[in-house]
Amino acid sequence: MFYVYILKSERSAQFYKGFTSDPVSRLFEHNAGFSNHTKGKGPWIMVFLQPFDSKRDALIEEIRIKRLNKSSIDRLIKSDVNMVNAFWGNHFVG
Repeated sequence: MFYVYILKSERSAQFYKGFTSDPVSRLFEHNAGFSNHTKGKGPWIMVFLQPFDSKRDALIEEIRIKRLNKSSIDRLIKSDVNMVNAFWGNHFVG
C-alpha cells in the first residue's frame, strides 16, 4: 500500500505534500528533522492521507496535489477521500 499525504506546520500553517509506504515513520522523520524541506519548520501534523494500491498511482496523485492552491488543498482535506482520521485511529487507539 502507498499513501499520498499532506502535512501542516503547527508553527506556520505551511503545507508539505508527499508520498510514502509508511505514514507513521514518515511523519516521525519530518518531525525529527530528517527531511531538508521540513527541517526546522515543524512540528508537523498529518492532515490528509489517501491510500493507493500502486506506487505509480500514488506518485501521479502526489504530482497533482503539489499543483493545488491553498483553497483546493483545504477542500481536499475536508473531502471524503481523506482517510487520515481512520488511519491514525487504527494506530493510536486508547
